[in-house]
Amino acid sequence: AIIETGLGGRLDSTNVITPLVSLITTIGKDHEDLLGDTLELIAFEKAGIIKERIPVVVGDIQHSPKEVIRSRAKEKLAPFYDNYNDWSVLENKNRTIDLISKSGKSFLQIQPDITSKYFLKNIPPILEVLEVLNKCKFEITDRAIQDGLENITTNTGLKGRWQEIGKSPLTICDVGHNEDGIKEVLSQLDQLVFEQLHVVFGTVKDKPLNKILSLLPTDASYYFCAANVPRALETKDLLVEASKYGLLGKEYPSVNKAIEAAKLKAKEDDLIFIGGSTFVVAEIENL
Repeated sequence: AIIETGLGGRLDSTNVITPLVSLITTIGKDHEDLLGDTLELIAFEKAGIIKERIPVVVGDIQHSPKEVIRSRAKEKLAPFYDNYNDWSVLENKNRTIDLISKSGKSFLQIQPDITSKYFLKNIPPILEVLEVLNKCKFEITDRAIQDGLENITTNTGLKGRWQEIGKSPLTICDVGHNEDGIKEVLSQLDQLVFEQLHVVFGTVKDKPLNKILSLLPTDASYYFCAANVPRALETKDLLVEASKYGLLGKEYPSVNKAIEAAKLKAKEDDLIFIGGSTFVVAEIENL
């Protein structure tokens, strides 16, 4: 089984298990009220999943929080694998990805069914985890790795990772919901060609709204909504806060009403983006 922590790690309920290998992919600011307001404090909470003599793999993590994790691994006598830069992940024009180890000994070409750029950053630590598993109890072939990376949504039902859900106008949803996630979304939007951007947007009460709203483009049309969960930020409050950052639009009584409005207004060469919260994406009809 692959077990993902719900929140942080040290105090998360999933931390009762003893894994074959622990993986910490990235460190970003999220849930700061519970995990701490610095990357180092958040890294300390995530490093809480490291167990005695159990290998730990890290992904693309900044130096200072990485050292926090390294220190915890040393305390636990856990083998520490920091080989993120040993792999090159190269995108080709035909949507294939070349995975090349810096040693030149390993090469794999895949065509993943997840097209988000941030997913590519997770491939090197995934490969490192598989190498660790192959050293202990498994024989995971290159063919199995290729099949797994190319059929993630088919095999797992994972949705909302830069998922295209409509054409003419192109409609994309993504579950990025914190500062780092929104930056990744905007970076990928910048690589697309379209006339006007329409953003169906909702969020939750416990996010640092100023940091997120300040990132969003002011030349887009906004359709503010709230998911049907207690944590959702009410649309009237979101509308007021968004206007402070020059984000103009209207509020709608549900996620799908907001999407309907965006579809009515958008032209064929426009782009509709739906996001801001995992809960918003989860309510999209027929996703």
